[in-house]
Amino acid sequence: MSAYEDAFILSMGLLAGKSLLLHLAMARARVGSKTPALPEDGRPFPLKGLLQTVLLSDLKFGTHPDTVTRLAGLERNATENEPFFAMAAFAYGTVAGATSAAAPALVLAYTASRYAHVLFYVGVRAQPYRALSFVAGLGIALFMAGSVVVAKVSSAGK
Repeated sequence: MSAYEDAFILSMGLLAGKSLLLHLAMARARVGSKTPALPEDGRPFPLKGLLQTVLLSDLKFGTHPDTVTRLAGLERNATENEPFFAMAAFAYGTVAGATSAAAPALVLAYTASRYAHVLFYVGVRAQPYRALSFVAGLGIALFMAGSVVVAKVSSAGK
């Protein structure tokens, strides 16, 4: 397995894990803040007490309604960006510049930027760092996608 493939697989695992943890944090924040996603979520149901216990929703940390809003924004942002990065990175690894020494670093830098984005969106809540972490990841994804297009257009003319 190449260094690029190793970096790509690690990145996909880290991004998937981050998204799954965000979903869990969102469920915890909604239950703890009593901010249901849908009307039926606010009504009692047989396993609600168990769900509250498992999610530790009685602990106030991370259950403020503002946290629900921020986590919803993060979930939306992740679903609007990370799948497209995965496609661009896969294609980049297949046709563009995955043989360069910098290619694995690009994949890992994207992943680091997405983790930093979470930190600055929910944790530290600091601009311009949140914007910079987003733009860094977006720039890497655009570079990879553009490299794929250039490589394919160049090879089509030969």
